[in-house]
Amino acid sequence: LYCYDLPALFEAAVEQEWLKAAKNGSIGAGSRPLMVLYSTELVVKNANSASPDDWTIQDYLNGDLELVQVNRGAGANDVGMVAWLMELRTVEYPQGRQVVLIANDITHKAGSFGTREDVVFKLASEFAREKRIPRLYVAANSGARIGLADSVKQKFKVAFKDSSKPENGF
Repeated sequence: LYCYDLPALFEAAVEQEWLKAAKNGSIGAGSRPLMVLYSTELVVKNANSASPDDWTIQDYLNGDLELVQVNRGAGANDVGMVAWLMELRTVEYPQGRQVVLIANDITHKAGSFGTREDVVFKLASEFAREKRIPRLYVAANSGARIGLADSVKQKFKVAFKDSSKPENGF
């Protein structure tokens, strides 16, 4: 499942609920909003850089990163974790209900987790908690990329039984 299809799937589900409610007569004619879903992507930016899209875990540790709402096309991400702020105008909440949706992008390094994905997940989760709105996470990933995080890799003591024959195992 491609993560950028998720907002459209949510929209289709909300549309179906409106159709069902209209069919069984539980809503009046004209009460369905014209648009049932609004979304913006939540993107991590470096607030203190001339190139705000270029950021590292050190920028996070320095407190230089912020989460900003942007409208951009599918696939413009350079991190394997994507987040959206969505407003769903459902039958139960026709005035709208906000949620944060977070998902792995399986087209980016098989959706695996590295430190940049962790930062996106953490900042989007904190955003949802600060706004006191639900956070939904759709997992589609291949695990962690611990080899790319030196701080984690240093915690593991793993070696091949015979370095000249790695097929013999660890």
